[in-house]
Amino acid sequence: MRKRHLSIVGFVACVATLSLLTGTAQAGSLEWGVQEQGVCLQEGSKERDQWSQNIKKKLNWLPYFSGGRLAHSHSCDQSRIQDWEVGEGEVVSVEGRALNVFRWRKQFYPVTSERRFGILYPVEYLQQRLSFQFRGSRYCLILNKNKRFRSLAWEQCLQSVETRWFFDLPPDPGEDGLIGLAGIDSNQDGVRDDIERFIERVLTDSEQERKAARQLAKVSQKKLENAYDREKIIELSDESGAAVLCLLHVMDGNSTAFRHKMRAKIYNTLERIKAWNKMNSHLSGVPYTLPEDFASQCNFSVNGSTE
Repeated sequence: MRKRHLSIVGFVACVATLSLLTGTAQAGSLEWGVQEQGVCLQEGSKERDQWSQNIKKKLNWLPYFSGGRLAHSHSCDQSRIQDWEVGEGEVVSVEGRALNVFRWRKQFYPVTSERRFGILYPVEYLQQRLSFQFRGSRYCLILNKNKRFRSLAWEQCLQSVETRWFFDLPPDPGEDGLIGLAGIDSNQDGVRDDIERFIERVLTDSEQERKAARQLAKVSQKKLENAYDREKIIELSDESGAAVLCLLHVMDGNSTAFRHKMRAKIYNTLERIKAWNKMNSHLSGVPYTLPEDFASQCNFSVNGSTE
């Protein structure tokens, strides 16, 4: 029986690894959405020195928990134990252990386990929240000011943006992100890491708003990196104009204020401000034709339409 259990564990780990290699599941960190410095969900070791004796007894009592872990919060450091796969209806560690909660003394604690059984309640990533169901009601898992886990009723979760967990958000580049025109784009998606983090944290209500902001951020990055190439800046003017109009269509009256905030984030060093002034000088006198349909300027589906 023991040999069979080990073979199943090995198979689960192999499947998790294979899914990462083949691209069938996306792995990334789950970062708490409240604190700027970056706090991530981390799969812990089986036993930790700071565990109370009562928690140890509780976990040792759980059947089949020998291969599981107690999850906890930790400063984001891009380590493997902070990577999770977010799939349909579940959150799984890269080692193949599913994220669950168990209830003890009227509180819920996150754990990972190789098997599911009655007293573990599976966690899923839903509307940027870590959600689970208990006795017919839905809850979300959050951190308090002391970075300890607590739960809220689902209705309360949706009413607050401070209950979100960001999946696969690039790390804060810090001072290194201020070097050069290009800055740091660690995931190579065309948006600077600090700008991507800004968009996710500021635009909390609408995925379409975030898409429009990313569209503008991408072309702004291209322009910044080519600020001293007049022909390239003129070539990018149509793409830049389309991104601005898309943002205007999606955000309506709020677009101007947001665009000014994002511009200040993008051109946040003296070198970048000089580059911005230079690219504007290239566009002096260049004509631009305003289209009738602003929605057509978005590079994604807007309100159900396909562009």
